[in-house]
Amino acid sequence: MIFKGKITKNLETKGGTTEKGEWANASFVVKETVAEHPQTAIFSMFKNGEHVDFAKSFATKNPVGTEVEVEFNMDVREWTSPKGEVKYFGENKAWKVTKLETSNAVAAGSDDEDSQDLPF
Repeated sequence: MIFKGKITKNLETKGGTTEKGEWANASFVVKETVAEHPQTAIFSMFKNGEHVDFAKSFATKNPVGTEVEVEFNMDVREWTSPKGEVKYFGENKAWKVTKLETSNAVAAGSDDEDSQDLPF
């Protein structure tokens, strides 16, 4: 699935080390910018091994306000408590995040007065 919008929040990156090596999990919130009724979604990105630095530096390289396209899979896990109660937990697992180019209506550094004339 694909979701496009602006990052509105970078949550604290969690991480650790196991017998298999180092891991990190970056979570972030994205709000659609082009929809009439914009949706907001939270994504998590788990990385380990040689890719752990990508998750650790995600918030620095993609600050709040960055427009992104997130490719993700939805996942649901079932958990049964010791009392036999069944609960479900959902997660949007991002597997690719691409920065989108933003366009400005007037080119930066343009001092041409004609470009500032409005028809009204």
